[in-house]
Amino acid sequence: MNYCSGQMQVEEGLAVPRMEGPQAAADADAVQPWRPLAGIRVVELTGWVAGPQAGVILGDLGADVVKVESPHAPDPTRSHTAAQGLSMRTASGHLMCWETFNRNKRSLALDLSTEQGQRVLYQLVAKSDVFLTNMRESALERLGASFERLKTANPTLVYGVAGGLGAKGPRANDPVVDAIGMAYSGFMYAVSARQDEPWYPHGSLTDIQTGTMVAFGIVTALFARSSRNDAQYVHSSQLQSMMWLQNFNIAMAANNGTMFDAHVYASPAFSVYQCGDGEWIALALIHGDSPVRSPWPVLFKLFGKPELTDDPRFASDAVRDLHRDELKAVMISGFKERERDYWVATLQSAGIMCSGIKRVTDLVTDEHVAAEGYIFQLDNGLKFMRSCFELGDVPTKGSPELGADTHQILLGLGLTEDEIISLHLADVVM
Repeated sequence: MNYCSGQMQVEEGLAVPRMEGPQAAADADAVQPWRPLAGIRVVELTGWVAGPQAGVILGDLGADVVKVESPHAPDPTRSHTAAQGLSMRTASGHLMCWETFNRNKRSLALDLSTEQGQRVLYQLVAKSDVFLTNMRESALERLGASFERLKTANPTLVYGVAGGLGAKGPRANDPVVDAIGMAYSGFMYAVSARQDEPWYPHGSLTDIQTGTMVAFGIVTALFARSSRNDAQYVHSSQLQSMMWLQNFNIAMAANNGTMFDAHVYASPAFSVYQCGDGEWIALALIHGDSPVRSPWPVLFKLFGKPELTDDPRFASDAVRDLHRDELKAVMISGFKERERDYWVATLQSAGIMCSGIKRVTDLVTDEHVAAEGYIFQLDNGLKFMRSCFELGDVPTKGSPELGADTHQILLGLGLTEDEIISLHLADVVM
């Protein structure tokens, strides 16, 4: 029985019984916070970051996310202690890679290399709505978790995959992690400070982008299920996700044979400048030719060069473009005269779009970020970024211990205590 069937749920440990009638619904609304994916169950068979990131978003939206891990070889991030020269361990002993991508989930420790384990997975999927994975097809076949097999357990299953380089091409089965997906996508050259040398920005950006796109696809498939009665296969890859992030550049390259490249062309109107205190400011100057809204007279006056307003080299966007190197020199010199906070306050008061360029470490104490609630605290005391949009009340449960919910989940599937003990003795569950 799927969560979304609208019928009363009686599976112990898997759902809260769904009451009938308007008064019952009103009472439930008064007690329970509203979460848009409440009643949707997700079976997550993932590791590392891309797949778990999708699960985080679905869990934040209220889905019951059951993370399935091997009792003998669980998600590697449970023991991932250091990366890129940084310790992953907090003062309280938590490991950040695991904690960041596994909140609001339950843990089922299940050995899928065994027939008994695969039967349990089959039962669980039959009573769920979504299966989520970032494993390669060969591994899924071996574990009895392929799309073709699981859709026989649940004919309306949404099967979501966070892939590597794709699903159909000659490189579809390549092993891929964050750096490899980013490398293939062209992004490393696009963000590099040097035209002839790629750069790898750390922080699992490709994984996070891919997981976000898969979650978006899964939610879309769940919506579409109201008008169709078959299983749906949702796939996004690291390559596709990072190409999508560069959608404008891809379109330019595909249609014009060109792309935006700051190494070749850097507009003074859309650029960054170092201020007198060594900090940086970003500008986005539009309405350059507007006789009323042009920002250039204001800037020239602030730089102590009001005469440049009438300089024919800077009379319009077209001629400013021809003399952009000269204009850039004026901008660089002008911003060096005062500190960043002065420039941000002064330009904003004049209606000119700008921002101080912040470091990630600045954001965790930033007043505006705090007011927006973009960083929130879980019940384990750790602080994290909220999902990429907010809708309803966000649960705040920390990441589960391995197998913490195994017994409850198995009872919910209808297994007896003796059957559960037998699985434990056979080392199938933990």
